[in-house]
Amino acid sequence: MQFRNFMTSPAEPASDLKNYSYYKQGVRVKFQKKSPPLRVQILPAYNPADPANGQGWVPCLSGGQPTAWFGMIQSAKFVGHGDWKATLPILSLTSFEGAEPCPYKRLLDYCRSNPDWKYLITKSGRFGAPDFKDAVLKPIKSVLLLNIVDADDPGKGVQILETSYSVASTLLNSDTGIVFQRNLQLENYPDAQAALARDPMLAYANGDITNPGRAPVFVIELPPVKAGQFGTGYTARIEVAGGQVSRRAASDIELASRYHLDDPESFLNIPTGQTIVDNLVMLLKGHRNAMGIDETCAIREAVGDTYRVDTTPAPGAVSSVPGWTPQTPAPAMQAQVGQTVVMPAPAPAPAPAPAPAMPPVSPGTPVAMPAGFAPNPAMAAGTPAAVPGAIPGERSTEDAALASSLAERMRAQLRLRGGAPQ
Repeated sequence: MQFRNFMTSPAEPASDLKNYSYYKQGVRVKFQKKSPPLRVQILPAYNPADPANGQGWVPCLSGGQPTAWFGMIQSAKFVGHGDWKATLPILSLTSFEGAEPCPYKRLLDYCRSNPDWKYLITKSGRFGAPDFKDAVLKPIKSVLLLNIVDADDPGKGVQILETSYSVASTLLNSDTGIVFQRNLQLENYPDAQAALARDPMLAYANGDITNPGRAPVFVIELPPVKAGQFGTGYTARIEVAGGQVSRRAASDIELASRYHLDDPESFLNIPTGQTIVDNLVMLLKGHRNAMGIDETCAIREAVGDTYRVDTTPAPGAVSSVPGWTPQTPAPAMQAQVGQTVVMPAPAPAPAPAPAPAMPPVSPGTPVAMPAGFAPNPAMAAGTPAAVPGAIPGERSTEDAALASSLAERMRAQLRLRGGAPQ
């Protein structure tokens, strides 16, 4: 399986790695932090003609094109509800050429266009403020992978550095990247053609940045941002001290400890689409939207035509949106299995007031009505009685019809999500 080349493709609109990592067990990974700046040596690619040779290597460019000293993936970090310990990273299948369509990307696209689920990809509040709430489904971002040695902590050995796309662009942009900057002094060489024949990397201002014998030390950092400004992301620069480029040489052990970045299956746990879906179900099950519908239904709506999605309701479901609370049974109904529930006897209804006594009437004799009795004019006129209005507090016929219509509409929506009563 090969990485997708993100540099030419159009852009898409702790020591013991735990089970929430997409790296294989034992792989040493360095995750970029905001501070302090990271000083690293970037190691070269293996020699593709002899990949088993731990000391073999090739320059960072061959024929003007980058060799396999870096890899790139697309991933979403901290997907799910709650703090980071309850979340998982998702390695997107968009990272690889020829892979099946990524169900996580399909879910993001579906939620983006569906008002019922858009909250899953939406941040709320101001970042850093107490009311800030991050999105449940994080965006997919491009990540640069490098074989590095930490110049300030070489005892950690060779590590895979995860850093941002902005660093990839700083290094590999075909117009401005550090790797491709032209050597403007070449024209001053007495015999430039002969010099280039001996070392083609003389054509570039910074030479071979991965040369294991004299590689420049890179400083990767996140520049400070003033209040109200947006940051530019991580940057990379070659360290210069005392007017000289800082350099470092890699040991034979370090060279032999490199990861084969051109073979992602050797160090990554590459998921199937179904595995991604199963992880998403695990992360979202038991959380409900504003209509009380379990969030796993969003997965089913987005990718249920391709993948198996378990939408069985989880016990103890909680609302993920303000304004909805699950209904709980009355205390008298919360009985354990096998326990007899004794319901209180209903209070006796008040006896109806006796109707006023009517005197006996002979045929043809006018009837004397009791005091306070008002005849119905409609009845007196011989017309049918009007239908009485609704009793205060009860629904009228029109309200009942509307309620029935809304209930049927809700049942139809729930049937689409696979969890409605029939």
